[in-house]
Amino acid sequence: MEYDEFGINEIKESEHPYQHKDYVGKTFNKSSFIMEWIDKYIGTEINTIIDIGALDGGDTLRFSSWYPNAKIFTIEGSPNNFDVLNKKIGKRENVKTFNYIMSSVNGIVKFYQTAYSDDCGVNAEYMVMGSIYDIIDEKKNKHNLKTIESIDVESITFDEFCKINNITNVDVAHIDIEGATFDLVSGMNKIFPKLIFTEKEGIEFFKNKTTGGDIELVRALDRKGYDLVLELKNDFLFLKRNK
Repeated sequence: MEYDEFGINEIKESEHPYQHKDYVGKTFNKSSFIMEWIDKYIGTEINTIIDIGALDGGDTLRFSSWYPNAKIFTIEGSPNNFDVLNKKIGKRENVKTFNYIMSSVNGIVKFYQTAYSDDCGVNAEYMVMGSIYDIIDEKKNKHNLKTIESIDVESITFDEFCKINNITNVDVAHIDIEGATFDLVSGMNKIFPKLIFTEKEGIEFFKNKTTGGDIELVRALDRKGYDLVLELKNDFLFLKRNK
């Protein structure tokens, strides 16, 4: 099957390569994930997608449009981003949103925040970059990132999230949690998505991250039964091996 870049005709690309506009003209952020990978690796019958670290919901919008009969579970840890996400995507019958951090623990964790502007708020729709890891000052300065006060947020493991939401099978896990995928994968021991797309770890960019780099992530997922089927500049695509 062939698609345009976003998989649906209503969405048009803006000038920014990582943004797209929906049919009412709102601009959303998006990852490099494309629909053809789902068709190629796991087929067209898709029932459950979990979008983790959803930012403003751009990828949730694409998944919801691509697979209107699938259940989309959208997770965003930043309270600021979560408010913006819900305002921008609105109510969609096949989407449920949750204000969690997903990691290796259930409980309260420290969430480090940065942004490109002091004016971070729902009205301005500025996005907060957040992680359980603190970005090094050199990278903040290079990209003109401003430090925002860290906050305590609720964390949940992948397995626990699936349990409380009665999820027994996951087709796609789309993950963008700023260097914390290795930590998330540590809490993935009962439910294993067929396809995992994730941003690379970037261990060198965080002050308090000393383990769980790209090589360790690949090895950890290999032990859990995954093959690395595609490596992009900033992302990985993993496929669960057949038993």
